Amino acid sequence: MTVRRSWAFGRGTRTASWACRIVGPWLAGLLGALVAAGVARAESPGFDLDAFRYRIATDRAAGLAEGFALLDAGTFRNDPTGERMLLWYMGGAAVGSADDAALARITGRLDALAHRDPVAAPFAGFIRGARLLDTGRKAEGLVQVLESAAAIDVSIDAQLARIVAGELCRSYAAADRPEDGLRHCRRLTLLVAETDDTAALARAEYLEASVLSTAGRQDESVPLWRSARQRFLALGLDGLADRTAGSLAGDLLLAGQATEALDMARIALAAAERAGSATSIAFATAPLAEALIQLGDPSAAAGALEHALAALDGVDLPGLEANLLRLMEAALSAMDGAEAARLEAVRTRRAELEATLAMPADSDRIEALERALRERDFELRIRDLERDTERKDLALANARLEAELRERRLGTQRAITWLAVAAAVGLFGALAAAVLLLRAQRRLALQLETMALRDALTGLPNRRALTTAAARLVTPDGAIAPGHALLLVDLDHFKSINDRGGHPFGDRVLAAVAEALSRVAPAGSLVARLGGEEFALLCPGLGREAAARLAEGVRAAVEGLRFDLDGVRVPVTASLGVAATSQGHPLELSHWLAAADAALYRAKADGRNRVVLAD
Repeated sequence: MTVRRSWAFGRGTRTASWACRIVGPWLAGLLGALVAAGVARAESPGFDLDAFRYRIATDRAAGLAEGFALLDAGTFRNDPTGERMLLWYMGGAAVGSADDAALARITGRLDALAHRDPVAAPFAGFIRGARLLDTGRKAEGLVQVLESAAAIDVSIDAQLARIVAGELCRSYAAADRPEDGLRHCRRLTLLVAETDDTAALARAEYLEASVLSTAGRQDESVPLWRSARQRFLALGLDGLADRTAGSLAGDLLLAGQATEALDMARIALAAAERAGSATSIAFATAPLAEALIQLGDPSAAAGALEHALAALDGVDLPGLEANLLRLMEAALSAMDGAEAARLEAVRTRRAELEATLAMPADSDRIEALERALRERDFELRIRDLERDTERKDLALANARLEAELRERRLGTQRAITWLAVAAAVGLFGALAAAVLLLRAQRRLALQLETMALRDALTGLPNRRALTTAAARLVTPDGAIAPGHALLLVDLDHFKSINDRGGHPFGDRVLAAVAEALSRVAPAGSLVARLGGEEFALLCPGLGREAAARLAEGVRAAVEGLRFDLDGVRVPVTASLGVAATSQGHPLELSHWLAAADAALYRAKADGRNRVVLAD
């Protein structure tokens, strides 16, 4: 018997993945204390925070007891950063085990620590937001997380940037907005890639798989679950690998692989029983019960669910409890001679829980916070670009200085040559060599200047060239005059294209797309590659309506490209965000770019392969 998953959270009934319905407790337990992805260990004498974060992720109760003992002993009295990270790992374990008493102590200590460590208060907000999301108060929880993310300056610390990206990724998934979470997950993966930390990469894969699962994209999430699990096993982190097996089991069920799902669920349940964690037992039981139902053993499924519900008694996780009751209803309905009274009691209790989960969304507050975060992210990208530009400018200046010095030396050599005409034959060779060296140096300076403004793969202008051209459109009052248009183009699912054909195939796709964009772009416009799979068209004087038509033409041109891999066509599509300046509403350059960026994100969130115009 196949059970149809439906879940109501105030947005109507929808078919959803395991991660969508119970992502909060599981992700918080596994990743709440680990999402820092390589946070540097504070050097408190005699204590290894790195080792502690793995211990508490594997055994929450023991880890919490150890953490409180350390705090009571004053181990971190003179180390506010170390105390904050200890409390952060403890908060993830407390959220995962739904221990509200421990959560109150942890967040209270973080609040008290804020006078010595300003980052402690946003960390407390992350923990409170995670708990609100777990109890079904999704709007409140997401607002709390967004406010905390906005309060942290991620430009000053790469570790904090990884924590913020991970929390936004996880929280959007828990709030049933996986497409919004994906960009933060992928930012986390990029940040982690800079650390060469295998454990951090496994955690980043786990997070991205969770969000893809929530979005119903099991063809992408299942390989990531497997990869994360294998990495954990290779590192000897068997407890984390066993929990990952439970998440994998849920998506294997959606993929129609009930037998393997049952094996994975049994691994996860055995680990949960060993740890004695009620939430872990409940989470692992859910895919196990559904696998048993699909394989024709509803009686065994009902027995396992009874045990899980008993373990969960008194734990405030309404989403998880409601899911277990939904499965109990399916198991009882499939059993011959099931008690009608028991079935009705299960239905009634599930309806009560689902009613508490239907909370109104604080959409205006969430939208304002998201807009602020997008603008901050864009400013950070511009700041990174400026730093890169400064490095290239310095290299170019050095090359020019060396050329000037060589030219002066050449002048000296010429004077000596004319004065020593008797030795002209011997000096002629040196003079010719100096001339050739000067010419080579000048060519090098020109090449460096070209490299600073051109993308090496496609030959298109790069991000620096785009911002330089856009800056020329700024009027003396600092605004962009009406009538100009900016199109941001992002290839859809480009990672899967690279995964299928390898990077040489991906490079071929990028080069072909660059050629197509150059072909359809109007005269006087600038086509640029911003990096990765993202391109831009800057069209002075084009106007909003013409920009919309051009964007649709660009989308169709990309979709019309043909790429074959081993005789199978590989589809390539693009999403576009368009921002045009209008009469009476001049924009600042950063706002114009941010508007196009936000429109692009909406195009991605609305299903990809489409054009969205900024308001």
